[in-house]
Parts: sequence; C-alpha cells; structure tokens
Amino acid sequence: MRMLGAEVGRDTTIAPDIRIQNARRGRCSSLHIGGHVYIGPRCLFELASEITVEDETVLSADVSIITHSDVGNRPLKERFPRKEGPVIIHRGAWLGVKTTVLHGVEIGEYAVIGAMSLVNKDVPANSLCYGIPCKVIKRFDGPPN
Repeated sequence: MRMLGAEVGRDTTIAPDIRIQNARRGRCSSLHIGGHVYIGPRCLFELASEITVEDETVLSADVSIITHSDVGNRPLKERFPRKEGPVIIHRGAWLGVKTTVLHGVEIGEYAVIGAMSLVNKDVPANSLCYGIPCKVIKRFDGPPN
C-alpha cells in the first residue's frame, strides 16, 4: 500500500485481498491508515475522495467504504446528481462484517458498528450502532480503559 502512495502506520495488518477502486492514476494517495489498525479480507476502499482510518481501528471482513455515488452520464443523472465526500473513521472504532460506509460520513472514536450495517450518516463517539440504515442503539460513558 505504501508503494502505491497510501499512508500506513506502524503495526497495521492489511489482508492481501483488499480491493481499491477509483485510485487516481493508480495511486492511493487519498488513503490514510493509522497505526495498529486491522483491515480484514475483501475490504473495499473506493477512493474518489479521501478515506482516513485512524489508529487502533478494526475493519472486519467485507467492509466497503464508498466516497461517492454517481450514475454517470445517463438519463438518471438529472434525478440523482453526483455526490461525493470524504470518510473518516476515528480512533478505536470497530466496523462489523459486511458493513458499508457511504460518502461524507464520520464515525466517532470507539464507536462499534454491527455487522451488515449501512452507515449513511455520522456516528457519535462511544456508541453501539447497527442496522439498515445504521441507528444508535447504546451510548457508553467515555472511551474504554
């Protein structure tokens, strides 16, 4: 990943079968991964905009991070114009298997996202969230020990 221009912190584990889409000129310079991060198999990073994954974060298998939606040059473009925005996953967050995070979303520190969730809006720090769309189920008092 570093050879492709991504920032990757120390002690980070990235499964060998992750997927990258929309890398500008084959470079991953809009991907920023902190230290002591785990990125599971088959995760998708769609890099039309910046993706930041801070330290101590876990992305379980098959997590997809999508930074834009665009039907392209098709008739539906009138009804559904292009939307784009960065995704930030803050320190210590944990995203469950097959979670999808959409453009412009920020996931707070130590938030937990349940498996197969669709995250289409910001998630507060220290919260447990899941569902389609993702909803806050529980809030915790401050970060874990």
